[in-house]
Amino acid sequence: MTRPNTPPILSELRSSTSPASQVAALRALKHEIVGHEQKKRMWVGLGVLVPVARILNTAKGNGKRRDPSENGSAYHCRSTSVRAEEEEEEEEQEEEEARLQAIIVVGSLAHGGPAYIPPIRAAAVIAPMLSVLSTTESSASTVLATLRTLNTIADASALSLEAKGRDKGLFHSLYTKEALASIVQLLSPSTTSHLRQQQVALAAALIAKTCRDDSERNLLVQTGVLEALASILAAIVDATAWAFGPPRGSCVVLGLHDHGSSSAQSRLAPILGAIGAIVDTSRSRALQFLSTPSLTAVLSRLEADVAVPQGRKTNTRSHPGSTPIGSRSSSSPRLDYLLPQIPSLAPKGTLPESNCHPPFGAIGTSVRQPYSARALQQAHEVIHGRSGESPQEEEHPLVAWLMYVVRGCSGLTRLMAAWIISLLHDSGLVDKRRDSSLAILLVPLLVRLLEKDSMAAVEDQLAYDENPLRPTNLTSQQQAPSILAALMVDSLESQRAATDAGAIMKLAQLLKESYNPNSKDSTPSQWTAEPLLKDGSDGSNETLFIESLNNISACQVAKVREAVLTALASLASIRDDYRKIIIENGVVPFVIESLKPYHRSPTEASSDGTAGVMLQDSSFQMENPSGVILAACAASRSLSRSVTTLRTSLMDAGVAAPLFVLLKHHDINVQVAATTVISNLVLEFSPMREVSSMEM
Repeated sequence: MTRPNTPPILSELRSSTSPASQVAALRALKHEIVGHEQKKRMWVGLGVLVPVARILNTAKGNGKRRDPSENGSAYHCRSTSVRAEEEEEEEEQEEEEARLQAIIVVGSLAHGGPAYIPPIRAAAVIAPMLSVLSTTESSASTVLATLRTLNTIADASALSLEAKGRDKGLFHSLYTKEALASIVQLLSPSTTSHLRQQQVALAAALIAKTCRDDSERNLLVQTGVLEALASILAAIVDATAWAFGPPRGSCVVLGLHDHGSSSAQSRLAPILGAIGAIVDTSRSRALQFLSTPSLTAVLSRLEADVAVPQGRKTNTRSHPGSTPIGSRSSSSPRLDYLLPQIPSLAPKGTLPESNCHPPFGAIGTSVRQPYSARALQQAHEVIHGRSGESPQEEEHPLVAWLMYVVRGCSGLTRLMAAWIISLLHDSGLVDKRRDSSLAILLVPLLVRLLEKDSMAAVEDQLAYDENPLRPTNLTSQQQAPSILAALMVDSLESQRAATDAGAIMKLAQLLKESYNPNSKDSTPSQWTAEPLLKDGSDGSNETLFIESLNNISACQVAKVREAVLTALASLASIRDDYRKIIIENGVVPFVIESLKPYHRSPTEASSDGTAGVMLQDSSFQMENPSGVILAACAASRSLSRSVTTLRTSLMDAGVAAPLFVLLKHHDINVQVAATTVISNLVLEFSPMREVSSMEM
C-alpha cells in the first residue's frame, strides 16, 4: 500500500528556507483548519505540529543589529549598512509574522477539544510560546494571540482531567521564575489602552486556570504576581469607585455609570479570579493580599470619602450578637454605610449600651492602626505562639467593598467577588458579626445565579476570553453552589436564607439535570489521537484517529454535580427539617448514584432489580470522578445524621451497598470518606446496623 503524497503546505513548512515562505504556508494552513474538524484531524495526523513547533522555537533576532557608526569614517559603507539594516528589519518582521501565524494555528487546533492536548504536548509548543511573552521585541498583537492560545489550551486540558488525572507537565514551564517574571511585567501595564487591558485580563485568567497546588501558589506570591494583581485591583478601585451613590442598579456601583459597566466589570472579574486562585486554602496568603500597600492606601482614602447617611451614627457600639451593618463603631469600616442597614437583633433581656459609657477598651483607641501593621503584628504573634486564643482579626475594608460589588454588579463579577468573600470568611478574616449580613445580602443573590435566566450576564463579561470549550451557562452552575456551600458551613443563618430563597429546589433540579442532559446542549463526542501499531505494518508508529466517548459535556456536568452535592451537604448539616425538604425533592436516588464510580445503563439497572437512576440518553455514560464521589459521601453523611432519614429514605435507596464498594476504591480519600458515612450507619440507634453488618 503506497503512502499518500505529502501535501505542498506540509512540504513547504518542513523545508522552507525563508520566513516569507513560512508565513505563506502557515496562512494557507490556517485557512484549511479554522472551523473544519476533519481537516484538523488530517493535519495533526500528518504531523504538522512538528514544523510549527520548530518555527515557534526560532530565536528572535538571529544577529545583532549592525551600527553604522562602528565604521567611523567609512562613508562609502553607510548606504550598504542602511540597506542591510532594512533587510534585517524586514526579515525580523517576517519572522514575527510567522510566529504569530503559528500561534494562531496551535490555538485553532486547541479549540478542537481535549483530544488535541496530547499532540500539542508532544510537540512541546508551550515553552516557546511562553518565551514570546518574555521577549520585549514581541509585538502587542503577538503577545495577545499567545495569551489567547494558552488560555484555550488550559481550557481544553481541564476537560480531560477527571478520568486521566491532571496533566501537571503541560504548564510546568509556566511556573518558573523566568516565565512568571514576564507575567508580572504583563500585569504592570504602562498604558491603559484596550489592547493592554485585554493582555492583563488574559494573563490573570491564565493564572486562575492553571494554578492548582500550594507550590504553584507560593511561587506566585514569591515572584510578585499576587502583589501585581492586588495593585491592579487597587487601580480599578481608584479609577471606578469614587462616584458612590445609593444603589439603583448595576451601573451605579463602582461609578460604572461614568466609565462603562461592561468594560469595568470584565476587567474586574479575571483579576478577582486570579487572586482567589492564589489565596485559596491559605490564611497567610490572604493576609499578604490584604496587606498590599497600594490596596490598603486606596481603600483608606476611599473610606475617608464615604459620607455618613442621615440617621446612621458612627459612635454607636454594636451589640456582639448583632451585625456591624446596622450600628457601627468608630473603628469599623465606613464602607459599610454603602450597604443596606440591617436591624440589630439583640438577645432578649439585654439593654442597649449607652453612648455615654463606652465599653472597656474603647477609650483612647480613636486612632486606628494601619491594617497592614495589624496584620503583620498578628501573624508574628501566631508564628511565635504568643497569641493564645486566636483573636478576632479586625475586618479589612475590602470585605465591605466586595459586598457592594456583589450587590451592584452581575454575572461573573458577582461570582468572583462572592468567592473572595467566602475565602476570606473561611480564613477567619471576616467579622463574625457579619454572618447575618452575608445571609441576608449575599446568599439570595447567589441562589439567583442558579437560575437559567442569570446566565446571560456571565456571557456578556467573557468577551476578553471567548472560548466555545467553556459554555458560559455552566460557569454559574459550577461556582455558585461551591460558594454557597462555603458560606453555609456551620451557619444556620445562611442555611435558613438559602432555604427561604429556594436553593434546595434549584439545587435538586441541577442534580437531576446532570443525569438527564439535554442532547441539544451536549457537545458532540470528540475524537482522540492514540499511537497504535497496525497489523502487518513495518513497526513504525502511526497515529490513528478514532471516535471515542470522550464527551466534553461529561467533564463539565461532573463539575456541576460535585458543586451541587457539596452545597446540599452543607444545607443538610444541622437541621432535620432541611434534610426533609431535600428528600422530598427526590434527591436521594441521585446521591446514591453519585456514590458509584461508573454509571450503569438503564438495562443493567432494571435487570438486577436494584433502584437506579434511569438516564434518558443511554449513550451519555460517564465516570464519576473522585471529586463527585467525595461530595456524594459528604451529602450522604449529612443526610444520615437524622434517625428518621435513616429509617426511611436512605434505607429504601440502599445507601450501604455502594459505600462498601468504595472501601476498596483506589483513592485513599474516597475510602476515608466512605468510612465516615458508614460510621453513621452502624450506630446503635441506626436501623441499618443489621443490614450493614450482613453486607459486610
